[in-house]
Amino acid sequence: RYCGQLSQYGVLDYDDILLNTLNLFQNGELGSREEKKLRNAFSYLLVDEFQDINPVQYRLIQEWGKNSAGIFVIGDPDQSIYGFRGSDSRCFDWFFGNFSGALRVRLTQNYRSTPEIIGCSRSVLPERSTAEPPLEAQRSSGARVRLLEADGELPEAIFIAKEINRMVGGI
Repeated sequence: RYCGQLSQYGVLDYDDILLNTLNLFQNGELGSREEKKLRNAFSYLLVDEFQDINPVQYRLIQEWGKNSAGIFVIGDPDQSIYGFRGSDSRCFDWFFGNFSGALRVRLTQNYRSTPEIIGCSRSVLPERSTAEPPLEAQRSSGARVRLLEADGELPEAIFIAKEINRMVGGI
């Protein structure tokens, strides 16, 4: 019914936009002049938050990158948190497999987080090879990290609201 309504209104949802665009590139459904213009539309391609892309978006990047002079992706597979909506951190592996000449630059200095936060993150991130330097905090030490285990969403929300209230000095 949902797809029928979309069709009736002559609109596409986000997934349809991605899939239809991918089909245009893969199946050559455009006229030759339009297709050539579209295939050469991107001299350079920059993809930010690469860790948040899904396999369809990755295939689009591959198609768009075929005729580009360069592709630059920015992201951190350790920050891939949108798996529930289809993102896949394996896109990094696919990228370096498909674009073998790609240069990987790993930023190891974190200017936002305290050493306490970086230390806690190490306990939940996958083990890294010894060849990669560890992430290091550039900020000075801050408050200890606390772990809260709540009985549900409402108790958790109440705790967070009270904590914000405490931190800002009350309302």
